[in-house]
Amino acid sequence: MYFVEKSVTLDMKQVLMDGVQEMVFVVAVREDAAFVYDFINRAAFEKTHLDETALGKTFQENHSKRTAEFLEEQYRNVLATGESYVYEDSYTSPAGHQHFSESRLTPLFDEAGSCTHVVGVVKDITEEKLAKVEGKEAREWLEESRSRYRSLFHHNADAIFTLDLQGEIVGSNAAAEDLTGFKLDELMGTDLVGYISPGDADRTWHCFRRSIKEILEDCRINVMHQSGEEIGCLIKFSPIEVHQEIVGVYAILKDMRELDKMISKFGESEKRFRIIAENIHDVIVLMSDTGKYLYVSPSSEEIYGYKNTELMNKPPYHNTHDKDKSLLKENFWNAIESRQPKKMQLRIRHKTKGWIWSEVIWSPVFDEQKHFSYMVTIARDISLQKEYEEQLEYFAYHDSLTGLPNRRFFENRLAERFALLHETGETFALMVLDIDNFKDINDRYGHETGDGIIQEFGSRLREVVGERDIAARLGGDEFIVLLSEVETEELAAASGEKFRQAFKAPWHVNEETLRVTSSMGIAIARPTSSFSSLTRVADQAMYASKKDGRDCYRIASDE
Repeated sequence: MYFVEKSVTLDMKQVLMDGVQEMVFVVAVREDAAFVYDFINRAAFEKTHLDETALGKTFQENHSKRTAEFLEEQYRNVLATGESYVYEDSYTSPAGHQHFSESRLTPLFDEAGSCTHVVGVVKDITEEKLAKVEGKEAREWLEESRSRYRSLFHHNADAIFTLDLQGEIVGSNAAAEDLTGFKLDELMGTDLVGYISPGDADRTWHCFRRSIKEILEDCRINVMHQSGEEIGCLIKFSPIEVHQEIVGVYAILKDMRELDKMISKFGESEKRFRIIAENIHDVIVLMSDTGKYLYVSPSSEEIYGYKNTELMNKPPYHNTHDKDKSLLKENFWNAIESRQPKKMQLRIRHKTKGWIWSEVIWSPVFDEQKHFSYMVTIARDISLQKEYEEQLEYFAYHDSLTGLPNRRFFENRLAERFALLHETGETFALMVLDIDNFKDINDRYGHETGDGIIQEFGSRLREVVGERDIAARLGGDEFIVLLSEVETEELAAASGEKFRQAFKAPWHVNEETLRVTSSMGIAIARPTSSFSSLTRVADQAMYASKKDGRDCYRIASDE
């Protein structure tokens, strides 16, 4: 509990204004129990829509009804207990970005013991909150993906090490233990390079560092077994990418001892090549400078459904996606001109299963006169990796319950729409919706039915929105729609009625038949509109529709 004299209440104004990076609000408590902004520091001005005109005004005068009522409830908790109170909230910055916050409210008392002010210090916890939310939403899907990858990882005949960005081992499969002679708990936390022959260590480290920059190459090395035996291997590094960021690297080592023994039996280079090609899982193709197939490995049937004899008579690139052919040909000739391997990802058509995402590496071969002889092309199926990356991307921008875009996705698209508005003057509208009496429904029928209603609400929104519109779930029973082609009140009214009618049909959820309605607020954007002003107007219009009896919409213009 803190006591202050009125004469020194704001002596520290300058310190709080400029010296504190967190948002600080000093709120006076009036005799009628209204809350009035007495002081707001610079950080709060910069991070919220409030400015100096907010000083001396109540919550009701500065915020939408919903926000004002929420703030008053939190501040009254402090008055009721006379103690500090902490709560979590969210707010929209002037730039239109959503932030999560933790607010600590502390009461200040005069000598008579009356609370005269409440000091609010607001800490930004956006990164922490998003990490928790995204983790929760994606957990179920990730567990399924992990199971699939766990099977692929642990039952792979090749040794696989999972490395951090410093090259330390953070995981491995059983084949890795066999290759090195060490158990996983002995390998964990050690450097992979420590298990490589000294003569190959520098080259291995160089390949590892290049893989982090997505410059990939295979190389021959020797691994030192615990027994002292040197084992010849082919090593490949593959970066682990999550949300477009490299977070680690897979090191995949193929034991080449058996293949090397087979190769040593033959002196002719063609036989040597064929033995390798026919015993490796990737598809190997030799091509002339005109694209003619000179050789195709038998694995083409397993990976792409074509027998190698079939492909030999096909025209070049016949099973390459049209959108990839131009870049494919460019990489082919770049490899020849630069005399360096080139790599790309493209779609190759399977004979019966459709398009398969593949990684292709071109390595040009030259004769003794340095003339181009042929191209060695190695193709491998990366469809599982692509699916994993796409699913991670999807879960980062979509709501797990409804499948609709989430707040982050919506804010990105809305920012693009505002840019178009300010550039061309092409206006649009924003609709805010929530489900009428949702709390009562949840309390009466249970959360499972509540979740079912939210899912059905999202499904009906998806059916009604236009081709250029975007519907998103903000959280709870709150939804928002970007109406791209609504520029007038007449069009807004037509849209509002269309959405209202979509909710009128009976709702059949968990063997319950319910009548569910929505209150909607529509705000039409103007060239002077901002993210915060438009959402505030739409929010106020939505509350007006609730006040007018629910199951309706109200339209406002952000003048």
